Amino acid sequence: AMREVEVLHDNLLSMFEDDKKLLPKDIIVMAPDIETYAPFIHAVFNAQPDETLRIPYSIADKSIKKESRIIETFLFVLDLKESRLCVSSIMALLESPAIKGKFDLTDSDIEMVEFWIRETNIRWGYDGLAKKKLGIPGFDENTWKAGIERLLLGYAMPGRGEKMFSGILPYDHIEGRNVKTLGQFLEFLDCVFKWKNQLEKTRTLRNWGVAFIEILEQFFMPDEDTEREIHFLRKIFKDLENKERISGFNDKVELEVIRCYMEKIFKQEVTSAGFISRGVTFCAMLPMRSIPFKIICLIGMNNDSFPREFRPLGFDLIARKPKTGDRSKRNDDKYLFLEACISAREKLYISYVGQSIQDNTKIEPSVIISELIDYIEKGFTLQDNFIRDNLITQHKLQAFSPEYFREDSKLYSYSRENFLAGKSFLEDSDKTNFFTKRLSTPTDEFRNLEIETLCAFFSHPVKFLLQRRLGIYLNESTDLLDEKENFSINGLEKYKIEQDLLKNRLSGLELDDMLPVQRATGTLPHGNIG
Repeated sequence: AMREVEVLHDNLLSMFEDDKKLLPKDIIVMAPDIETYAPFIHAVFNAQPDETLRIPYSIADKSIKKESRIIETFLFVLDLKESRLCVSSIMALLESPAIKGKFDLTDSDIEMVEFWIRETNIRWGYDGLAKKKLGIPGFDENTWKAGIERLLLGYAMPGRGEKMFSGILPYDHIEGRNVKTLGQFLEFLDCVFKWKNQLEKTRTLRNWGVAFIEILEQFFMPDEDTEREIHFLRKIFKDLENKERISGFNDKVELEVIRCYMEKIFKQEVTSAGFISRGVTFCAMLPMRSIPFKIICLIGMNNDSFPREFRPLGFDLIARKPKTGDRSKRNDDKYLFLEACISAREKLYISYVGQSIQDNTKIEPSVIISELIDYIEKGFTLQDNFIRDNLITQHKLQAFSPEYFREDSKLYSYSRENFLAGKSFLEDSDKTNFFTKRLSTPTDEFRNLEIETLCAFFSHPVKFLLQRRLGIYLNESTDLLDEKENFSINGLEKYKIEQDLLKNRLSGLELDDMLPVQRATGTLPHGNIG
């Protein structure tokens, strides 16, 4: 889909170059599923470094759920009910712009919080009791409660890695402006823990509406960008009270019932903002869109996308026993396609994914496109009789293919970045050898190899060479927070623990005093193994 939109962008630039009177508002681009293409459209049309290649555009017909980050984040909050409170999911929630603004946290503050989480070895679960409810041993290590207690005690007293208070090892690096960040983060966690428990209760429709409004007030910060979305959510939540009153249904229901109802509303609520508003219009293929445009482009006309598949409900008797005159979604899509064709005043542009990105095998277009090509071949003739070759242009998988920049090629591109990439692809670059001379003869341990050593070599030869022959160990990325507690100790962790124990022993501490301290850090496996 990304390459399809890139090719569309180049074709639009070519049309503007050929027709100086053509304006962006004279072009409409339609797709069977515009929401699938929306991120690719933004990526291609917004990523042009050259202002002369920027084409103004707007996208219509996206569901408000996909359009709104507030709604997506609100549903994320509702997921807390079934959540194990893994550190990655909690931090993903905190990084949402609306929530981050509500608790007055900056990007640097969040980086600091992630550092604290790694240092205190928080993994998942509120406390040991929460783990017991899941049917697993109720150890407090690596839980939020254990980590928070270390952070708070570290603010109150120094531990220096050896002094404990009531079984808690203070974390020593909470001071100065970090205290404010810690307070704001703990305020956020209080809201998370509170609503995880609250969402497990059953409520009437009216009380669910009240609870959801309270979630909005505690988690979200209204501003110019989000005020309209928050107002929309408030309207839906207040409408729950009206539905309870009108229906007379005042029984208590689970959260899942209300969530299912709201997701249905969010999916059905489609915003038409952006339709014929400015620039090139991107929209879905919908009825009554037969407005004449100079150029109409149809993208995503794939065999599995159009005509769109209709899956009737299990209790739909009309779909089970259709009769003449019944409405057919497949025929509706055929009519939409015909409507789009006759609405194009000057040009009709159609594209589809014709090759597999995995194995480069050919993929047939929508059956409607095949029917159109067959119809044209039967109704028209050319001197060379290659009508299909004149109608269809096959593009390269890579946008930087040199074929786009040859004078004798019918393929073209306006991207300078792709031109430079294609140029460098053809040029012979001077390569510097990693080794300037032969390696020394390996030691005797390489004469007789175990099967594990051979497997390690063939699974990653470069890694094997660097580590086993050259003794080079690259630092592994620690960008992702670890969600699993330690079930074993690797070599590096074992070395660090032994160094800490040796250092404390030399300072006069007894082994019986050091082991509880080491366990309190959260680095040891739980139970007897640790």
